Amino acid sequence: MSDSQILSLPYILPAQAQKHVTHNEAIKALDVLVQLSVLNRDQTAPPVSPGEGDRHLVGAGATGDWLGQDDKIAVYLGGVWVFHTPAAGWRAYVRSEALVLVYDGSGWDVALQNLPYVGVNTTADTTNRLAVSSAATLLSHAGDDHQVKINKNAAVDTASLLFQSGWSGRAEMGLAGGDDFSIKVSADGSSFQTALDIDRNTGEVGFPVGVTFGADRLQHYEEGTWTPGLTFGGASTGMTYDAQTGKYTRIGNMVFLQFAIDLATKGSATGTAEVTGLPFVANPAYYPGSVFFIGGGTGLQSPQCRMIPGAKIVLVNGTSSGTAVMNEGNFNDTTNFKGCISFFV
Repeated sequence: MSDSQILSLPYILPAQAQKHVTHNEAIKALDVLVQLSVLNRDQTAPPVSPGEGDRHLVGAGATGDWLGQDDKIAVYLGGVWVFHTPAAGWRAYVRSEALVLVYDGSGWDVALQNLPYVGVNTTADTTNRLAVSSAATLLSHAGDDHQVKINKNAAVDTASLLFQSGWSGRAEMGLAGGDDFSIKVSADGSSFQTALDIDRNTGEVGFPVGVTFGADRLQHYEEGTWTPGLTFGGASTGMTYDAQTGKYTRIGNMVFLQFAIDLATKGSATGTAEVTGLPFVANPAYYPGSVFFIGGGTGLQSPQCRMIPGAKIVLVNGTSSGTAVMNEGNFNDTTNFKGCISFFV
């Protein structure tokens, strides 16, 4: 064997003449390859005025004296270019870019690119391919802005920040299983409640479980519809409608109701006129409201309404001597009216 296995350094043979020549050739090769540092990595033509000992990584498609030497290490010694073929795993420091390259057997690449795992003061794994154990982690700008980006594959996937205590999740913020932003919290790491959500289309903010401001609690917000009915003495025998509409808004414990009823036939029931079907029960039960009769009423002066126990609204007629509860006599087959009332639940 005339050359070494790894670096192809020449051996001195037994009884060889001029042993110093062979020895010096091996020293020259070591001088080039040990602590390998090159001027650049992408030059394809030899420099016009190279300096003694200058080293380069020959770029792809090399020409001139470098023709056919792509990816090799070129060193200028004694007025000529000498080339060394790298092996997989060799590393080179590129001085013009201040970075380290590694040869993978087919080309030179940045040493810290496409690493399967990176563990800083800890061990990374197949799930946490980047793992950092530290008192703090700093991500700073490079002169202007700085963004941290978390990208997911599809809308049903999750892109979020999860905050843990003892490796058990306690809070999560981001796009969790959808494309609306949310903040969720958990007491046990498995069951989460959505504290805040933001609609991606409208920007509308929701607080599904309420908001607390010191001693005051806004614990409920809700909008919806309901179907108002009309009874006389608690009955609606033979009564039919052309329209029954109702809307409500609940903020905390306060409810705002609107209702509209158009009768087609008032029926044969008699007694106190009451609006039924309310979505909430008042607490306490007695609250005043307003009624605006549109048409078809009889003997009406200043119609009003009043909340009574049992989630009902009694209709009241204002008179010159006070108020009187309405009954079937104040209604015709075509009576239509609207009203509103607010109360606490």
